[in-house]
Formats: sequence, C-alpha cells, structure tokens
Amino acid sequence: MYAIVLAAGSSRRFGTENNKLVTPLSGVPLIVHSMRVLQQMHIPTTVVVGHQREQIQEAFAAWNIEPHSFAIQDKQRGTGHAVACSRIYWIADSILVINGDMPLITQQTITTLYEKHCTHHAIVSFVAAVPDTLMHEYGRVVHTHEGVQIVEAKDFVGAITDVCPINAGLYLFDRNFLEQSIDSLDTNNASNELYLTGLVGMASKQGHCVLVHETPFDEVRGVNTPIEFAKVLKELHLRADQMLQNRYR
Repeated sequence: MYAIVLAAGSSRRFGTENNKLVTPLSGVPLIVHSMRVLQQMHIPTTVVVGHQREQIQEAFAAWNIEPHSFAIQDKQRGTGHAVACSRIYWIADSILVINGDMPLITQQTITTLYEKHCTHHAIVSFVAAVPDTLMHEYGRVVHTHEGVQIVEAKDFVGAITDVCPINAGLYLFDRNFLEQSIDSLDTNNASNELYLTGLVGMASKQGHCVLVHETPFDEVRGVNTPIEFAKVLKELHLRADQMLQNRYR
C-alpha cells in the first residue's frame, strides 16, 4: 500500500489567513495527526501540497514527520487533479488516498478498509459514514440501478434534508484502474473541477467491485469550518479521557 495525502486546498471555509492544516489541535498541527498514523503503520506517503505549502513542510520538519515525497498542485483543479499530480509515486498495487484534514483517523479504520478491499478483490473501496447531523458540504453516497456513486454536495438534487451516508474522504484504489481511469475524469459538474469521486461511479458502471465500508462518523470527521474543528477537538479529548480511565482500571 502507498498513501497519497491531499493537502493542497486553500481552506477558504476555515476563515483564517494560515493554512488550516497547520492549526494546532491539542497542541499538534492538524495534518500531523493523520500523518503520524500513516508513519506508525510504515506506509510510504506522498503529500500533495499547493496553497501555503511551506507552512505544511515546516510543520512536518518541526514534528519529525518525513513523507516519502511531496507532489505540487499549483492550480486548484479538484481532488482528481490533485491525485493525478502524484502519479509518478504510484509504486504499489493499492493506492490509499486520504484527505489531509482527518485527524481522527485510526490504524484500525485503514487496516479494516485494506483487508476488506483485498478480500473482495475490489477495484475501488472507500469509507462512508452517517453523520449525527445534516452535513451539507459532504458528498453523498447514492445507490442506483447502475451501482454506487458519490454525488458531490453542489451536484446533489435529492432531498437535502435527508440524513444519508456521506463520503468520508478515504479511498483505496487498484493502481492499474487508477492509471487507466484518472485521465477520464471530466469537469461536468457545478464546481467545474476534476472530482476524484467520479472514479467510484466509473468503476461501478464498468461492473467492477466497488466496496463501501461504513464506519462511525467520529472516526472520520473532517475539518472544514471552525465549528467542525471544535467537534474534532472534543472527540480527541473524549478519547484521551477514555485512555486514562482504561489505564487506571
């Protein structure tokens, strides 16, 4: 397994001048939390950087995080384009792609996704979760007669009030499929971007095995806004309290 971490976004919704990924979360830069998990699992990792990339690189140096490499996304053309920028580093049979703003991710979540991916001989596997409240900004997991697809929030035409599984931003791709399909993505969507999520529907329509691994939302909460940041911080504190209770039982 080889990992691609997406960290090139401009963090517009977070509302700060600095890159949200270097914002201290329990004293540690937000992106360092997920990078530590990958490092502990000995998964070689490429980080796709763009906006304020120097801040991310400085944070890694300060916290002894050593990615295998960095890939540069100079123009923000979407998650599909970001992954394509890392193409020369796809050097394993399975390519793990993870958003850089997922500090609650655990080794268990990644391991379970990988094991299911291999057991079912999936071409694409991804993590979905049902949030505790309506999440307008997340892509939705939609099942139709053509299979499964992820519909980005701006393109979703169903009842927006329905609470349904959302895309968490953690994927596992068969490398051959990724190489053959990434250039087939188009910008026919509301954001005019190349969505990585388009590969899910593409694989499903082609009859490949697409695996959806559902997990509790608190394992995959992302951080797009200050409110989401506060919820993630609360969950980290709850985990720390639980660890202390278990230690002294």
